[in-house]
Amino acid sequence: MKVSVTFKNIDSSGKVAGAGEGFEEFISNRLKNIQHDIYDISFLDTLDTADKCSIFCKANRANSQLVDYKGISANFSHCYSLLELLIVFSQMAEMLAYHADNIDRDCSQTLWMKNVTAELAHPIPVDEIELLGKIRKNKLIDMKDHNWKIFEMSGADTKNRICISSKIAHQLPDLGE
Repeated sequence: MKVSVTFKNIDSSGKVAGAGEGFEEFISNRLKNIQHDIYDISFLDTLDTADKCSIFCKANRANSQLVDYKGISANFSHCYSLLELLIVFSQMAEMLAYHADNIDRDCSQTLWMKNVTAELAHPIPVDEIELLGKIRKNKLIDMKDHNWKIFEMSGADTKNRICISSKIAHQLPDLGE
């Protein structure tokens, strides 16, 4: 997988997170302490070739435990990280690919994310966010006597604070299955 990330300098207001007792390292522990819920999922199939299929949903972060953090980016613990949003959008892309091909996840041998590009305009405070994703292009290919579908997808939140584009591929089930 190829990941392309662009960073912008953002002024962090407020004091820097402390380094005393009871603090956890932000970078190494944050994802262990949270989960994300994706809900109110709906799909829109269109005949427009520019927009083959879309997904709309909401997501929110639910802390499994409240933790005080220290270290790099700890002042942004109240915001979604780029990695968190990549995880959420990856799940959306997976749902959209299986929906577009009308198959169950269990019927596909594998799913690959070939590349992803993301741009986070500014920090997004943790709260419910509305997200959308769409298939821009898709192509059926034959690889080692199996049919694969390659998708070019894009996604964003409804306020355009995060924009993501990716290419994913999955193996389609054989016709006899």
